[in-house]
Amino acid sequence: MKRFREGQRVHVRQAVTTGDNVAFVGAEGRVDRLLYRDNGAWIQLDERCEAAGVHPFPEGDHRERDVLTYPHLCARISQRKNNK
Repeated sequence: MKRFREGQRVHVRQAVTTGDNVAFVGAEGRVDRLLYRDNGAWIQLDERCEAAGVHPFPEGDHRERDVLTYPHLCARISQRKNNK
């Protein structure tokens, strides 16, 4: 991927953790907030990931499923519908 669009569904392969490291996530979510300064975005995952350090916000916070990531660490999810 080259760029995110707000509301876009993506497959997050990796996300930024504390200390600017990356961790494997392997989960799907929706682009929630774009970061124009560096082309990144906060992605709200469908479910909270168990990988250590991936979620900067604690459980119970309204951002608890958010992760910080960049387009090169994600893949688009096809929006095609099956026509029968």
